[in-house]
Amino acid sequence: MRNIIEYNNLKWVDVINPTEEDTNYLKKEFSLHPAALRNLVPYIMHPDFEIFEDYILIILHYPRNEGTGDVEIHELDIIAGKDYIITSHYIPIKPLTYMW
Repeated sequence: MRNIIEYNNLKWVDVINPTEEDTNYLKKEFSLHPAALRNLVPYIMHPDFEIFEDYILIILHYPRNEGTGDVEIHELDIIAGKDYIITSHYIPIKPLTYMW
């Protein structure tokens, strides 16, 4: 599922549970390098930071406790370019959900 906000010259695309269709859209819309797209799907087990010619890719992992006592590790991918930001994650993140 993709959510998109455009304001002035800035575009934010938030992708929840990214699919191949989503990566094809991102490749076409933002001319992302295949290596960056490969880091969005599937979930990877390590954080990463890569600098590409026109944007940066940040892969973060954060702990999440849903009240069960178990802490799970989840991933948030961020791609930031001059006039866009892309966030990608596999489960809804409450602060981002409230934005939409």
